[in-house]
Amino acid sequence: MRDFLHAFVVMLCVAMATGCGAASPAARSESRQSMQLAKAEARQAGRPDEPAAAEIDRKIIHVAELSLVTPEFSQLESAIPALVKKHRGYLSDANIDRTIGQRRTGRWVARLPVEEFDAFMNAAAELGVPESRRQNAEEVTEQFVDLQARIANAKGLEVRIVKLLEDRAGELKHVIEVERELARVRGEIEQMEGKLRYLANRAAMATVTLLVREERDYKPPQAPTYLSRLADGWDRSLGSLLALGQDVTIGITVAVPWFLTLGVLAAPVGLWVRRRGRRVR
Repeated sequence: MRDFLHAFVVMLCVAMATGCGAASPAARSESRQSMQLAKAEARQAGRPDEPAAAEIDRKIIHVAELSLVTPEFSQLESAIPALVKKHRGYLSDANIDRTIGQRRTGRWVARLPVEEFDAFMNAAAELGVPESRRQNAEEVTEQFVDLQARIANAKGLEVRIVKLLEDRAGELKHVIEVERELARVRGEIEQMEGKLRYLANRAAMATVTLLVREERDYKPPQAPTYLSRLADGWDRSLGSLLALGQDVTIGITVAVPWFLTLGVLAAPVGLWVRRRGRRVR
């Protein structure tokens, strides 16, 4: 019994290293084999084959950022939470800057069901003038399937360890070793299940960040025309000429005190030189 317990613990370590490694090729291969086996059983049961996309529930994480400009910031303060609630979502973060003397800005982070994502983005874009819009979709289906396979393997190992513990005929130290292995396996199962829940939540709820700033006379940028380019060149030329005139004026103003000071110091020297010249004659 003693040798059997020792050999079983060694076998547990090997099984955990090969079956529960972080995103190992063996785990992915096993998950694919499980899927192929499920397909074969479905065909044997007389069920028609379905496309791969229908057999696998795809997990996609949607993240978006929308920047808006509005002339009335106070209206959006109440409109954004109402719009999020209308689309069955909630605000996970909200930050509003009310600095006196500056334009008000705000940042809202909304979580909402994926099926409401497109409708919410279109409705939010109508709250102000869209300045920029970015969207990103990350597929995590493979990670999700791998985690499910690794959890199944770990739970099967957990069952075998529990059955082994039911036999109390071995020495106490061997029983303690098996219990430690059982605690380690259960800890890994909890970690993997936590990550699985996190991925499921991120895939089920889209994340949208709304950036809003207040600007009264905002004009959206337009493609430059010939007349606009000509006017812009004229404005830049006048601006450069005005800046040159200002620099010259500032330079003269700065130099005047120096000229006056040098004149006051040079006047006695000039008088002395003239008097000395008259005496020499």
